[in-house]
Amino acid sequence: MKRVRNLLGFLGLILLPVIVAWVADRKLPRSGELSVLPESLRDDREGPVEYRLRMEEALHGTEWVDQQGGFVRVPIQSAIEILLLRGLPTRPPSEGVVEDR
Repeated sequence: MKRVRNLLGFLGLILLPVIVAWVADRKLPRSGELSVLPESLRDDREGPVEYRLRMEEALHGTEWVDQQGGFVRVPIQSAIEILLLRGLPTRPPSEGVVEDR
């Protein structure tokens, strides 16, 4: 058991610098390449203050996503209020379906 532990320790000392060098040589993506933001909300030239202001506007403002299709972006609180007022859409019950009692 002691030999195995010594062998693993020796291999670790040899492999660790190789792994570190491999990781250091990898090309990491730019910060904007991994963004989950849509292309219309990304701008690599802006600073943190401008970014924060734009994100606040996107979170709290309204804008058309697809005007012909009738899709608009609204703040989450407004969406919740609209949902509470209108309710969720429902389907009529299908014929021949027996509900469990």
